[in-house]
Order: sequence, then C-alpha cells, then structure tokens
Amino acid sequence: MARENARRDVELLIGRLIAPLRTLLRQPGGFLPFAAYLDTARRARKFAVQADESADPEALVRFLEDRMREAAAAGKAIATAIVSDTRATPPGERAPVDCAAFALDHRAGLSLVVLLPYARQKRGAVTFGEMFACEGEHRIF
Repeated sequence: MARENARRDVELLIGRLIAPLRTLLRQPGGFLPFAAYLDTARRARKFAVQADESADPEALVRFLEDRMREAAAAGKAIATAIVSDTRATPPGERAPVDCAAFALDHRAGLSLVVLLPYARQKRGAVTFGEMFACEGEHRIF
C-alpha cells in the first residue's frame, strides 16, 4: 500500500511540473535544472535557481539535491523531483532523443528516474512522447 501511495504521489508531482516544463521548453536552447517537492498537504513547492546559461547543470543538480534533502530532513517533503534536460534512447528506439529527466524520490523508499521525450515544433509548440523509467539512486531520502 505504501508503494502504491508513493507512486501516486510522484505521478502527482510530475503532473504539476508539466506546465512549467512546457513553458521552459518554448524558449530556445535547453533548460536549466529545477526542482519541486510535494509537501505534507500534497501541494507542489517549486524551487529554481537563478543562473545564466553558462552555469554547470551538474553543479545546479547537486545544489538542488541539497535543497531537497533539507526539505526532507525538516519533514516538509514527502516526495521530491529534480528535473533536468538530457538525451536518452527510449525503449525500442536506436537513437537518443531530447528528454526531460525527472529524478524522483519518495520518503516511502521509492526512487525513480522518469524520462519524458520531447520535440520542439515550429512556432514554439512542444510535443511529448511516451514516458519511460528506470530505478533511481535514492539521493534524497
């Protein structure tokens, strides 16, 4: 039951982050990592860093991981997500594609990386492909 609730929580968190992700993807180039956590009332609390395009994305992810660990340690977060821009090969495909990677952790022990392929269309429209996932690294809880 706890695993099922954890899965619902991370799905809820992903759902709340699609609109901000779509907005970021309408801008030219990639996007800088951002994060959010689901609080005990199951509200998404978004967290972004102010950085220029030359910032090291891996350093930003480490910074965001630290902030999410702080929220978890304080009992504020039940689930966390760190969203970054990457390339990955979807199942059944041969070539890597642009993806938004959601590194998800839940206090019940669930840890996943959900990859959401995306493509930019003319005039700023964004289309998403089918999500796929792999085991996460349990970096927050």
